[in-house]
Amino acid sequence: KHISSTIVHRDIKPANILRINGHWCLTDFGISRYLDATTSGSTRKYWFTRQFAAPEQWKNEPTSSKTDVYALGVMVFLLVRKRFPFEDYSSDNQHLLTPAPSLESGNPLLDSLAADCLRKSPDGRPTPDVFLERLNSIGPAPSDVVLGLQELNAELSSSQAAWEAANLRQRTLNQNQELLFTDSCNAFWQLIDPLFETISKNASNARITGNENAGKIVTLASGSLSVRPPALCSRDILGHLSGPHGNLNPFNMVAFATIRVDKTGSGVSGSVRREHSLWFCDAHNEGDFRWFELSFWELFGTMENQPHALEPHEAGSCFQRAMTSKQLCWKPYPMDREMVSEFSQRWINLFTAAAKGVLDHPSILPDEPSYRKGFYRNH
Repeated sequence: KHISSTIVHRDIKPANILRINGHWCLTDFGISRYLDATTSGSTRKYWFTRQFAAPEQWKNEPTSSKTDVYALGVMVFLLVRKRFPFEDYSSDNQHLLTPAPSLESGNPLLDSLAADCLRKSPDGRPTPDVFLERLNSIGPAPSDVVLGLQELNAELSSSQAAWEAANLRQRTLNQNQELLFTDSCNAFWQLIDPLFETISKNASNARITGNENAGKIVTLASGSLSVRPPALCSRDILGHLSGPHGNLNPFNMVAFATIRVDKTGSGVSGSVRREHSLWFCDAHNEGDFRWFELSFWELFGTMENQPHALEPHEAGSCFQRAMTSKQLCWKPYPMDREMVSEFSQRWINLFTAAAKGVLDHPSILPDEPSYRKGFYRNH
């Protein structure tokens, strides 16, 4: 008890527990530290045994005596069930996001103790002293009088641990979404700025206004090209089961923007608009987030021959296995990496046509090049 209140071992596991002269002894204090030194930059906090590491170790956060309690919970599970609580014990997602299964030892007191030890938040775990006290209080099978109470307590401990895991999972997803959004904004303007620079360099009469926060627009004669900046997308818009008959929304969204060319005019041709959505998502390969260009059209209505943009929450039906009035005109088509030059040339050509007053609606939809190279997962 004295050691547990002053030292954090940080690597409790069966290999470090030895039987010496009739006593069980904890050994190998190579990465242990006094409790008040665990936040030091020299404490080797990145060293741990993956099977027994607590969530705070995986996140490289300060450790405490409750970090050791988590490892004890893993050991209890290993002793009783003959396996680790997580099948993929080397994965940080298991320890960070997946609730531990119930111990199912037949003793509710031991089940609830194990569940509390394996909570994701250190605040929910018992201290080493409380752990010993609860462990010593576990006796033979309880009487019928208290069995129901103990079973209820074990269920509550498991439910609380599952709630904490779900809550931590959601916070982690939100944090990852925000990090991806920051990356998407940086990548977006690296793709868009050269487009405006090319127009400015080659057309001195072109007028550029706006900025990265409000969006940019360039005008020349009867044409204009405008870009709306990225906006953060809710995680639950795409990438889950939705719609009738279990239709799949096919990929995970992070951010969305738009690019648009307008030709102003009167007479037979009149005003003409071409607008595409720009989505930062993993449309082609799961987890490979990049900027894609796509557009939509309507089977009926006033915009049937005009490719236009939709926000993700408006476009879910276009990716379902059902016929709707809204259709994909361009399937997700990369606008970055090897396609960046093609993207710039296409929109400069559209802008030039609008400025000359000759931009017209496409004669057939969908048009090049999306129907050849555009696609999305689970289509």
